[in-house]
Amino acid sequence: MTKSDIQEGPARWLLLIHQLPAKPAYQRVKTWRRLQGLGAVAIKNAVHALPAGDQAQEDFEWLLREIRDGGGEALICEARLVDGLSDEEVQSMFNAARDADYDALTKEVRAFGETLEAERPMAARFNSDSRPSPRRHGPACPGHPARHCAETGGPPPIESGEGHDERENGTSIIKRAGITAERADLRTRLARLKANLAQIVAIDFFGANGREIVDGLIAGLEAQLDEEAAMKQAAAKSTPAASGFGALTNRVWVTRQGVYVDRIASAWLIRRFIDPDARFRFVRAKNHVPQPGELRFDMFEAEFTHEGDRCTFEVLLGRLGSNDKALTAIAEIVHDIDLKDTKFGREETGGIAHLVTGLCHASKDDARRLEQGAGVFDNLYEYFRKRRG
Repeated sequence: MTKSDIQEGPARWLLLIHQLPAKPAYQRVKTWRRLQGLGAVAIKNAVHALPAGDQAQEDFEWLLREIRDGGGEALICEARLVDGLSDEEVQSMFNAARDADYDALTKEVRAFGETLEAERPMAARFNSDSRPSPRRHGPACPGHPARHCAETGGPPPIESGEGHDERENGTSIIKRAGITAERADLRTRLARLKANLAQIVAIDFFGANGREIVDGLIAGLEAQLDEEAAMKQAAAKSTPAASGFGALTNRVWVTRQGVYVDRIASAWLIRRFIDPDARFRFVRAKNHVPQPGELRFDMFEAEFTHEGDRCTFEVLLGRLGSNDKALTAIAEIVHDIDLKDTKFGREETGGIAHLVTGLCHASKDDARRLEQGAGVFDNLYEYFRKRRG
């Protein structure tokens, strides 16, 4: 199902209501797995929902047949929620389910990253060991004919297939083959992770927040496996700030609806240090077509978004080229809140997380969240500026 399948206006839902026989048990497991694969959520016991659309209806119809063929009962209906449960609450259930999927995949990607990092010293040792050795002539090498030494005044050269160089080259070839195989295996594993991500994205109907994190991590790992891509990324990071932001004034900056810490902090950084006349627009996460002159941040395929394990705020700050320690401290706090890790472990992180969560709970209006969040980060910036002095 794509976002275009979901109708605009008041949300309409397809509901699959089913009852399964107690035995065989595998039928229940099979049905549960099918519902998980479709991205459906349980709004009541044995009542699962999908956003209404042609693809969702076809998926539920196939599952209905499977349930009936297995001795169960099922029906499909299209519904509009009136009371007891709101559309926003159902959307939150979908986002929570997808965030859980993204979180699980993020852990796998980070574990893969640790494996990749562990392989790097081996590659470095190979590069050092595989440098060609000088051709050796000397009495230290055994097997030199005495007659040749007497005639020429020195030992004979080591021919191909003889002496230490051949053994060293053979070792290098073995190392090269082993590392090449390991690299191929790593690429296969990364491709599998990317396929898993694509499966989650396909059932992420409302643009859950967790996608940006895992997208950035996978992109960073892919760059590590591709030396050329890594070199290009390094060159981009070394570009002076003036060329990166010189023309980015009085622009429309676009991001996903439902802003949270990374987008709130990034908007504050943009308006205070990059584009004082910035205007912000909030769009649905999926299938947004950018307009001429717009700049996207913290969303899929945005001009500014997660790179590797860096959140959008860190990416923007890196492009800005600022050495401001107060901004660096804020970046570390935003990173730990957004990526849900303790990479920097600053003591202020917990308090700022509570403040941002509180202002988001207080208002669903994204512009209002940016306005109130700007006050939080203004004060935090002044705090770090004065404390460092």
